[in-house]
Amino acid sequence: MAAALNPEAAARKAFAASQVEISPTGRVTIAVEFHAELLKDFTESQIERALERAARYMDGGPEKRMRSVRTVCGWVKDEDRKGKGQSSTRTFIR
Repeated sequence: MAAALNPEAAARKAFAASQVEISPTGRVTIAVEFHAELLKDFTESQIERALERAARYMDGGPEKRMRSVRTVCGWVKDEDRKGKGQSSTRTFIR
């Protein structure tokens, strides 16, 4: 019934559902269309590293999953821009 009331929202949700998949092993994969869209803002390497991390943020519906993938890509891009990742940051002096 909700689709009949707002066909535009239903179409967006169906598109989002077709763009991000989570395998039973927890691996996140994205469709070609979403990948092409991400390549406008991020490098191939950034997208791949983000997909490795994105599994833990895949709660919620399809549209939220697309936002989560884009957010994690942004985090990876920021790490590249700063020239360091979280794993290389020292929190104490040795």
